Amino acid sequence: MTALPERSGAEKDQPVSDPLVALILATLAGIGLFVVFRPGTGWFWRWQSTRVVTERVRREDALKHLHHQEYQGQPGNLQSIAGAVGITTGEAAELAGELIGHGYTRLEDDRYRLTNSGRSYALQVIRAHRLWERYLADETDVEDAEIHLRADKAEHLLTPTEADELDARLGYPRFDPHGDPIPTADGEVEEGEGMLMTRWPLDQPGRIVHLEDEPPEVYQQLMVEGVRLGEDVRILERSPTEVRFFTEEREYVVASIVAANITLASVPEKEVLEGPFCLLADLDEGATGVVKGLAEACRGLTRRRLLDLGFTPGAEIVVDLTGPFGEPRAFRVRGTMIALRREQAEMVLLECDAGHVT
Repeated sequence: MTALPERSGAEKDQPVSDPLVALILATLAGIGLFVVFRPGTGWFWRWQSTRVVTERVRREDALKHLHHQEYQGQPGNLQSIAGAVGITTGEAAELAGELIGHGYTRLEDDRYRLTNSGRSYALQVIRAHRLWERYLADETDVEDAEIHLRADKAEHLLTPTEADELDARLGYPRFDPHGDPIPTADGEVEEGEGMLMTRWPLDQPGRIVHLEDEPPEVYQQLMVEGVRLGEDVRILERSPTEVRFFTEEREYVVASIVAANITLASVPEKEVLEGPFCLLADLDEGATGVVKGLAEACRGLTRRRLLDLGFTPGAEIVVDLTGPFGEPRAFRVRGTMIALRREQAEMVLLECDAGHVT
C-alpha cells in the first residue's frame, strides 16, 4: 500500500474548498437580503416608512404649534418650534426650512408665520385631534388623563375623509371634552369665550368653559383635584401662588399655574329648555330616546354624575332592562350600560319624537 504524501505546513493552513459550505453561505446571504429588502415589508422599507412617518409627525406638530402661537398672538421662532416638537434648535431650523419649501410657512423678521395652506393643514390635524378626544370621552372607558396623549398619536393617522366620518358618527360635536372648539371640515373655528381663572373677579359667579390639556402634568393635576368642565364656581381668594374657589360640591385650593389652565365665562341668568320634552323615566322597555338636557332641579353631585355618565344633549338612550319591582332600570348610553333609579331618570329630559319615544 502506497502512503499518501504528507501536506506541507502552508498547505495545512489553507481553507478547504467545500461547495456545500459555499452554497449554504450564499443561501443565507440571499435570505438576509430578502428579509432586508423585501418589497413593502422588508426591514429597509419599513425603516424608510418609519422615517417618512416621523418626518410627517414632526411637520404636523410644528404646524400645530405655529397655529397655537398665532392664536395666542405670539409668532413662533426656532426655539419655540424646537421645544414644542422635542428636537434641537438645529433640527428645528432644518424642519422650518422644509415647511417654507412646502409653502406652509414664511419667515418674517426671524419669526415663522403660517401661510393659508399651512393654516389649513394645521386645522386638519387639530380637527382630527379634537374629534378623537371627543370619541374617546364619549364612547370608550379611557381615563380623562390619557385622552389627550392618545389623541396626540391618532391625529397623525386619521385622514380628512375618516375625520369627516367620525364627525358624522359623533353627531357633529362643537367642542372637545376640554371645551376647545372643533374646526369644521371647511376650516371654520368657533370663537372661544371667557377669561382665565387667574384674572376672574373675586366672588363673581363663573362657569368653567375650558380646561387646557397642555402641559399634561398640569392637566393631570386638574383631574386629580376633580375639576370638571361645566361646573359653576366662585373665587374666594387669590394670591401669586394659589387660588381658592368653591363649587356647589366642595372647596378647592390649587396652585396659580394650575388655575391658569382654567377658563371661566359668565353664568347665564336663566337656562330654560324649550319644550316639549319627555322624561327618560317614562320610556318603555326597548324604546329609544334622544337626550335634550337635564332638568333645572338636577344640581350638584347628581347633575355631575349624569353628565359624566354620558347623559348629554344629543346622546341616544336605549331602555334595556327593568328590575323586577320596576327599578332600577338599565339604560344603554354611548355604548355603556347604566342603571338608574326612577328619581334619577326623571331628571333626564328627552326630545318628544314619535320615531324614538314610545
